Amino acid sequence: MISDQGEMMRQLSRIWIWLSIGGLILILMMVWASESVAADQVVKNNKGGLWKGSPAVKLEFLRRFGGDAPEDENSALKSPCDVVCDSLGNIYVLDSGNNRIQKFNAEGKFLISIGRRGQGPREFQYASSLAIDSRDRIFVYDGGNLRIQILLPSGEVEEIIKLTNVAQSQIRLLKSGDIVIGAIPSRRALLSNEKSLPKLIKIIDSKGMRKYSFGDMRDYQDILVNSMANRPFIDIDRENNIVMAFLFQNRIEKLTSTGALIWRSERELDYGTEVIDKGFIEQDEKGTSVQAPKMNSVSLGIASDRLGRYWVLTMNHQGADEKTRSKDISEISKIDLYKLEVFRSDGVLLGDIPLDHHAHGIRIFADSLFIWEQIDAIVYQYKIIDSI
Repeated sequence: MISDQGEMMRQLSRIWIWLSIGGLILILMMVWASESVAADQVVKNNKGGLWKGSPAVKLEFLRRFGGDAPEDENSALKSPCDVVCDSLGNIYVLDSGNNRIQKFNAEGKFLISIGRRGQGPREFQYASSLAIDSRDRIFVYDGGNLRIQILLPSGEVEEIIKLTNVAQSQIRLLKSGDIVIGAIPSRRALLSNEKSLPKLIKIIDSKGMRKYSFGDMRDYQDILVNSMANRPFIDIDRENNIVMAFLFQNRIEKLTSTGALIWRSERELDYGTEVIDKGFIEQDEKGTSVQAPKMNSVSLGIASDRLGRYWVLTMNHQGADEKTRSKDISEISKIDLYKLEVFRSDGVLLGDIPLDHHAHGIRIFADSLFIWEQIDAIVYQYKIIDSI
């Protein structure tokens, strides 16, 4: 009996060892497979892209809105920060500093002004983003009032979606009608998520109910740095995928509308993306003072065109501080700080197009590319022309 029990224990021990070895092999295989998939998803681009300095596309300047002496006083802007176009080609400029939306026709003629500062319908407080649906309804991300206002083309309010938590964000619309919010994670959100970092993308329905969240933050092991260094810019492409670029990171990502990563793209830069200064938070009897972290800016926006390409507004080099601190910006005849990078649908860099003016955001509708800049409060409209 004792011998039989001993033999049984030895057999069980051998089985346990083989099961353990098998489990370890399975885990290693899963890790290897995961790493292989992740490696395949990363597109590493050489400087210059496929065009090698000879772009197969060019931009034709059409018009500009705003600036020091606009032809029409209704074109005078203050801190413009977004543009959308409707099915008729009408142009809506989010004039955030004046708490309004200026509507122009396809030829640039002023039509109507929508909004003013306040908390009621058709009133805004530091609205930061626009989106437009197939019915030409305008969605306004009204962060100061914790809501999204849905406006008819006439400017009348159709619906107001209340929000519970708002940061400086962008909104876009999926074909389903769900709203995509790409948000800067706040320090409060980071502090409340002790076990995991919050997600960068939130999908809500037309009633404001959250459906799901995704999009991974890069962990810098510092709450203040995490809250700044993960700022995303987003857009929706023609296949209903979500693309992201980052203000302080060398990464562009393409995800499905449910959050699966399709690819991550990187490119060679002439400057670093490391944290230069972590900044600090200090509290005393007078209150809280915050010194923001210091990092080099990389991207300032992303937009998808109708051919499935992705245009990223990016820094050509650093040094903006020295130039933009000039007391007379008008004396700068040419600014080479900014450029547009054009990526293929698979994340491969096609090439870049230099810009000779300041630029702080980008949108594309049909063959019109809009760039806005906030130093001189100008919105530029270009026509995209493919040479081949």
